Amino acid sequence: QTLSQRQIPVFAALVGWSEEPPDLAVADVRAPPFAVRGQPCRVRPSLKHSPPNREPARLVVRHGADALLEAPVNPAANVWSAPRLEFVPEASGPLRCTVALEPVPGEVVPERNNARDFAIAVRDTPVHILFLDWLPRWESRFALHALRALPYAEVNAIIGVVQDRQAIPRGVAKGAWPADDAALAMYDLVVIGDLPDGTLAPAELDALDRWVREHGGTLARLDAGGPDRPDVLAASPAGRVHPLTRALAAGLPDAPAAAAGVLIASGDAGEPFLAVESRGKGKILHVAGDRLWRLFNERNLDGHTQLYTELVRWAVQGSLGGDGKLGGDALASRVSLPLQVWAPGFPDGTPVEARSGDNTVATAALRGGRAEFANLRPGTFRFLAPGRPEVSTPDIEILDDSPELNALACRTEFLAALAAGTGAETGGLPDVARFIARIPRRQHVERNEHVFQPW
Repeated sequence: QTLSQRQIPVFAALVGWSEEPPDLAVADVRAPPFAVRGQPCRVRPSLKHSPPNREPARLVVRHGADALLEAPVNPAANVWSAPRLEFVPEASGPLRCTVALEPVPGEVVPERNNARDFAIAVRDTPVHILFLDWLPRWESRFALHALRALPYAEVNAIIGVVQDRQAIPRGVAKGAWPADDAALAMYDLVVIGDLPDGTLAPAELDALDRWVREHGGTLARLDAGGPDRPDVLAASPAGRVHPLTRALAAGLPDAPAAAAGVLIASGDAGEPFLAVESRGKGKILHVAGDRLWRLFNERNLDGHTQLYTELVRWAVQGSLGGDGKLGGDALASRVSLPLQVWAPGFPDGTPVEARSGDNTVATAALRGGRAEFANLRPGTFRFLAPGRPEVSTPDIEILDDSPELNALACRTEFLAALAAGTGAETGGLPDVARFIARIPRRQHVERNEHVFQPW
């Protein structure tokens, strides 16, 4: 009505399908980064099932040539579904799998979007996390909730103020701080909050430092204070790529001059707010404030949650190159995501090669102790400095995103009514040039050719 009153005709060139075309697709797979050998592992694919003749389809999860599970997918009123699948891995080690809908005759996009890969590291034990804070702060509670929700992790959480006489017990049981180096070595990740002086004895702090430096442990420090306003935060180039902060960095301005290891900077001076540090064989995450929940929960709750869920994977798989070798943020990534390699012991400008087998497929130069790669094809890669194969990263899997390929939808009745109600007409794609010629020229004319030229 508004367009008609303003005498704005809308010419409709109809393109696409007026109903969902026959097609099967695996649009996404939600899979955990870790599973425990002999225990159920749950994955959840997002499926489009709009087959010709409304026939059932067969869903298969494969590891190489082996079928881990098979399940029927029956027609439903909604063409989209997200079934919960479960299988039991029988051996430890990296597991690269494929979720596939077997093709059926008559699909408009046969095979190309019928499968999607995912990668899981199968462990003998769950990921063990030790969490210590003195008070149940908002950020501590948020972090604990995120970590405890992970099916592949076991969390030993200690809140000092609720202990009997506020004395933290020592030992190997849950609720106790490790009594010696052997007990501490059982953990993959230690998270420390804001503790009063003397909470841990000097010998225990020394043991924690040895665990990081010599054992290769990962320590996360959640300090108190920090900014209250998100507009004082900015993301460094490393922070936009790192799995810990990739989602948090969305919407933040750039901090191009941030120091090495700074992922999110605070204030005009670019003070570290979220930063990573190499320490011997291990690494540390510094969170310079406990107000992340106030900064992000309303505007980026998923990014805040991802900081802690990705922290677990980074603790087990990530490296900052502190052990003398090149390090990556994780052992699996996707084609659509840039990937960075850390090499703090090499000078800027040193080339880093991405190799698949014996072939060098890409090269990037180090800047600030890191090199960034994008648009790598699916496959298994190692990253190394030329002539230094002994300092290469472990194998890193690059998985295809296998996007669901859509046919353009056409709302014929709506577009025809819109054209008729505004005094225009309806046609097809060949009529676009004729429609443009018929548009009455006024003071301002726009030809949005980027809309119709690709078609």
